[in-house]
Amino acid sequence: MSLSRRGPSHESGFVKGVATSKPKILVIDDDPRLAELLRFTLAKANFYEAFAETRPRNALGAVRAIRPDLILLDVEMPGMSGGEVAKALAADPALCSIPILFVTSLVSKGDSGSRRFRRGNHFYLPKMVEPNALIGAVEEMLAERQEVIRQ
Repeated sequence: MSLSRRGPSHESGFVKGVATSKPKILVIDDDPRLAELLRFTLAKANFYEAFAETRPRNALGAVRAIRPDLILLDVEMPGMSGGEVAKALAADPALCSIPILFVTSLVSKGDSGSRRFRRGNHFYLPKMVEPNALIGAVEEMLAERQEVIRQ
């Protein structure tokens, strides 16, 4: 697996047997630099345990291994698009409740005001988002998930 938690060379991506109270965020993007930037931004906020997967075909295995509280998912990836990953997750009863925030270059900051927006049943965020806007979008998604879990 190409999971990363502390940089691109950290192979395991997580520490087995170590419980954390921080929400787990998994970034899935075929661009290693962007995946690491998003992962680092979230980890540096010190509110999250953040991971990155840069091989789209390994995405489902990474989700199963990590069991993230939220997935940041690139839309356009070779081999398996973000839409295909989302469809596979939705078809798996053990993974279908994990919220997905699509991160895409198909929208600009001007289109969304650097904030997440909804199109259909999915939320989107521009790839070149400001760190505070990224963290704000993640917080909103996690809060919404907690509300659903409480109900």
